[in-house]
Amino acid sequence: MNFIALGYEKTFDETTIMSLNGASVIVNGKVKTNAFQMETDAGAGKVLLSDQHGNGIWSDISSIYNDEDWYFNDRFELYANPRCHKVGILTNSPSEALEVCHRDPTGGIVINQLDSSLQKSEIKFSVCGEEEWAIGSNFSTLRPESFFIWNQKRKRTDFIICDNGWIGIHTNYPHADMDVNGSFKATRIGINTDPPPADSNWKLLVEGGIMAREIKVTTTAFPDYVFGKDYHLMKISELDQFVKTNHRLPGLPSADTGAKLCSPSLPRSSTPTSWG
Repeated sequence: MNFIALGYEKTFDETTIMSLNGASVIVNGKVKTNAFQMETDAGAGKVLLSDQHGNGIWSDISSIYNDEDWYFNDRFELYANPRCHKVGILTNSPSEALEVCHRDPTGGIVINQLDSSLQKSEIKFSVCGEEEWAIGSNFSTLRPESFFIWNQKRKRTDFIICDNGWIGIHTNYPHADMDVNGSFKATRIGINTDPPPADSNWKLLVEGGIMAREIKVTTTAFPDYVFGKDYHLMKISELDQFVKTNHRLPGLPSADTGAKLCSPSLPRSSTPTSWG
């Protein structure tokens, strides 16, 4: 096979670098150029494809997808055909608008912020185009590196976990393992110890000291009722018999009950009893 190679005719073999044959160019090796133009069927937004013989052709990108379920807009953003109500990845029967199936032991979805100057990644939850909530991560020098839940209606961070393990509620800057900027409710609390058992009358157990400027203790009623005419007063003999039998005063817990409650201090007053 004869070609014109570098301005003269010769037979093409593996030693030939470039050969010309009419309008064709054959290059035996890598081609590097700072510009490329192929005018046949050219058009804006088209992509370069090849046929089974390796011939390059310009084609609309939508021609890649035979089922016409996916499209690119003029900004090369991929979107699904509106008639596709559900999208599945590695599944042909998605149960929701988007279902991702995987066999990756470390997870199935990655959100990778490529612009470090933005210093945030988010997933937003909206209703009819109005944002309600967002979850995401911060990696800004102005805030702790953290995972957060954003409340758009209240314009605040409702929950945050910092990279040092501190947790904040209604604050962007927690200063303890749990920092609550507001109120909280609990049925039983243990500080430096287990909380009281569910059947206990005690609701707070503290292993250690308590410092406070003021403590207020209230009861449901004052004991003036012991002086009422209809109040039954325990006789001295009955009190003596109660102590001998139960080894405690009326209204106070037994030793076994006190041990279950981590031996809390005795109350300042017991069930009102009066003797004359």
